[in-house]
Amino acid sequence: MQLQLPDEQPLLSAEPPTDEELSGLAPDPDCDPPDGPDARLSGLAGPERDAYLAAAQQPPRPQVFAPGFLPRETGPGAGFAAGGPLDRLPAGAVLGQFAAGAWAHGLAGANEDELIGMLAAWRRLTSWASAGELATVAELTQRRRSQVAAGGDPDLMEYLPDELAAALTLTKRAAGGVLDFACGLARLPRTRTALGRGDIDRPKALLLVNETGSLSDALAAVVEEQVIGAASSQTTGQLLAATRRAVLAADPAGRAGR
Repeated sequence: MQLQLPDEQPLLSAEPPTDEELSGLAPDPDCDPPDGPDARLSGLAGPERDAYLAAAQQPPRPQVFAPGFLPRETGPGAGFAAGGPLDRLPAGAVLGQFAAGAWAHGLAGANEDELIGMLAAWRRLTSWASAGELATVAELTQRRRSQVAAGGDPDLMEYLPDELAAALTLTKRAAGGVLDFACGLARLPRTRTALGRGDIDRPKALLLVNETGSLSDALAAVVEEQVIGAASSQTTGQLLAATRRAVLAADPAGRAGR
């Protein structure tokens, strides 16, 4: 004899529900047909859909700073001490923001090690700003030359020092010096890069431009290759001596002319 519990419900049927049984039930939003820009994905086969999603996936964003880069201290000189992340950071807008923030916060709270690091950082930023200024002058010079070559006013180049003098509030002679510096630096790419990174300062860059000024582009590149690697750790006097030795070795015949 088989016992049956009084409240026992019959087992669910494996048959799908009929329209009458579904009538009046609230719709399940998770089961609605897809809509929006990705609605067409419902008609794609599995491999095609996966390929589309893989192609449309956004690439991961690169990290601006390496993990642990930012200093955990909150003082005005945090990170500028010897060996710190800001002590090693090349010149640029990011270093400028940190240096400006430390200055605004008040330098009295920084220790002497941090002050020295900030001093070096500001020197690198000065070099970076000089590189940007000289690159702009070189670009303006190239445009004036192109305009003259295209049939423009031939006096555009002659009056370029006056144009720079008016823009920078300089004498014409000083503006001419900036113009010569910018044009000379334009043919020394490694020196220009070192100045932009803050590895060398403006006086060292000017020294290299002046000492290679009488050389051809090819010989100037040879001299630059020999001296630029050690320039950041040398004084201006040491760099001058090294550069003159390299110039003499590269162009011994031109010694009398120089």
